[in-house]
Amino acid sequence: MNIFSIPFAGGSVYSLKPFEIYMNEGVCWIPLEPPGRGRRIREPLIRDLQLMASDIFNQIRSDLTTPYAFYGHSMGALLAYLVTRMALDADLPPPTRLFLSGCGAPASKSKLPGRHKLPKTEFWKALKDLGGSPDEILQNEDLQHYFEPILRADFEAIEKYHYQQTTPFDIPVTVIIGYDEFVTREEAEQWQMETLAPIDVISYPGNHFFIFDRAFDIARLIKKTLNV
Repeated sequence: MNIFSIPFAGGSVYSLKPFEIYMNEGVCWIPLEPPGRGRRIREPLIRDLQLMASDIFNQIRSDLTTPYAFYGHSMGALLAYLVTRMALDADLPPPTRLFLSGCGAPASKSKLPGRHKLPKTEFWKALKDLGGSPDEILQNEDLQHYFEPILRADFEAIEKYHYQQTTPFDIPVTVIIGYDEFVTREEAEQWQMETLAPIDVISYPGNHFFIFDRAFDIARLIKKTLNV
C-alpha cells in the first residue's frame, strides 16, 4: 500500500516525516511537495491550486496502479482531493481512501481571509496565531526571508481557489480536525458532499497543527482503517 502525503502551506517533503516512523512494513509512505521548497527549491512557486494539483498528479501518475491512499493536511487535503479528481478523470484507479486533516470541505472555502496580502508584521502574527510556526522561524529574520515567499504563494493559491461542485465520487473519506482550530465540525462534515461513501469525522485535542502531537494516533488510525 502506497500512502502519498501532501503537506500544508509552506511545507515540504520533510514536513510530515514524523508519520513515516509509525508505518508498518509493507506500507510505503511517499511524501510529495509542490515546487519552490524543499528538494524543489530552485523551481518557481505556483500560485494556483489547480496547477499545483496538476504538478503533484504528474509526479505520481505512473504509480497509481499499485493500491494507494492519500493523507493531506490543510492545503495538502485540498490538493489530495483535486489530485483524486484528476486520477478519476484520467480513468486511473482511485485511491482506497482519503485521510484529510485540518481542512473543511472545498464547498466551505468561499470566504477566506486575504492573508497573502498582509504586511509582514501582520502576516507573521497570523502565522503565529495558527500555531504551526516554530519559534526558531518566528524569531529568525533569515528563516522568515526564506519561508515568507513560499507561504504567501501557498496562501494565495488557497484563497483564490474557486470551488465547482461536481458529481460525487465513491471513495471513503476520513476527516480529522483539532478541537481548538478554525475548522469547524460543520465544515468538516461538508466533505460528505464530495463522496457517496460514508465519511468519518474524528477530532483530537489541539489547534490547527494538532497533528504533530498526534502523529502516532493518526498513523495508527490510518493503519487500522486501511487494515495494513
